[in-house]
Amino acid sequence: MRQRWRNHRFTLLLLVFAVAFAACTTVSYKVTIGNYKDANTLVVENTRTIFKQANQVERNIYINRQIRNHLSIDMDDIHKAELFSQDQLAARMKALDTIDAYGTLLLKIVNSDAPQSIAETSGTVSKDVANLLGMMAKLKGDKDTAFKSAANPLANLVSQVVGLAMNYKIREALNKAAEAGYEPMKNLIALLSEDAYGAYKRKRAQLLQDQQYLLDAYDSELKKGQSLREDVLKKYAEQIKVELNNWEGSAEANPDLMFDAMTRAQVALLAYVRSNKTQKDTDDFSYAMAEYLARVKQVGASIKNLSQF
Repeated sequence: MRQRWRNHRFTLLLLVFAVAFAACTTVSYKVTIGNYKDANTLVVENTRTIFKQANQVERNIYINRQIRNHLSIDMDDIHKAELFSQDQLAARMKALDTIDAYGTLLLKIVNSDAPQSIAETSGTVSKDVANLLGMMAKLKGDKDTAFKSAANPLANLVSQVVGLAMNYKIREALNKAAEAGYEPMKNLIALLSEDAYGAYKRKRAQLLQDQQYLLDAYDSELKKGQSLREDVLKKYAEQIKVELNNWEGSAEANPDLMFDAMTRAQVALLAYVRSNKTQKDTDDFSYAMAEYLARVKQVGASIKNLSQF
């Protein structure tokens, strides 16, 4: 239950802003929604960064353990240790692309952009959906069932909204997104976010493994007694300091922090939709969206920093 609650907020934010835009199209509101869209895009980019490194982390953990135990390194075992097959990884990347492109389309719709611009964006989203469906068709494993069950309904929904937008049926497109989109988007984001959090935890496991190896190496050198080398001890000590700093900094790269920021943005968004749209209401909403964007930028910087280790 905790996992489902933590991961459903991306979709609610993506869909509810469409309803809000129908009530107000002031310049300040458009800027605010721009901040919201930028923050959502960063969430997608940060999740993509985590996914890209997930298999590398598992390979490193496996190889380091084999070296430590003086065991052979087997390529089949390496692939078994990886979190995602290439097809699974490609499908998740395309799902993220689709979510981001879909958000851009909705932003154009609610901003009442030129019909031609909406149609062009719709065409891009339509291609993403087709590619996603093709990638999901390649997934045959039992553990892919949940992903396909979540992604297929979303892809079908997006196709319907795209069709309405390309025919300039803007109000119907918004209604379809708001009324029918909640459940499929929530389910897909829940799975993608759970995968991201799992990969993040494994990255921290790698950091702990690296710490332990350095501590063991330091102790081994220390036990040499009079034959120990001071320069080697200092080298290990400095490396331990670096690893401890990396571990401490990795706490700020927790993808949960992005989704917690989305929760606060959701509350602010719903409050604004239900408000009288006074200047104070608008100012409060603008501040909340700016804070959301700033928080996601901060977490994103930590995620990129963690990916270097």
